[in-house]
Amino acid sequence: MSYTKRNVHLRDAYVCQYCITRCKNDEATIDHIVPESMGGAGSWENTVTCCKSCNYLKDNMTLAQSGLKLIKTPTRPKGFREIVR
Repeated sequence: MSYTKRNVHLRDAYVCQYCITRCKNDEATIDHIVPESMGGAGSWENTVTCCKSCNYLKDNMTLAQSGLKLIKTPTRPKGFREIVR
């Protein structure tokens, strides 16, 4: 399975990985746990689904700097199929 924004949202079931809010398709964002400006990669292990409010709060900070905590560690999905709509 390829790494895409949509597939990250599917992996996370469109649930914000910080506040557990279920996001609508157009409200879900991607957060880089280690910000890209600090060398963070666009990868399964460094990105999570995030609601707009939490993404605004975290901004361009690390988890330690922002005070936010992940509900689970992101991983590359195994045996996951993309739903074609």
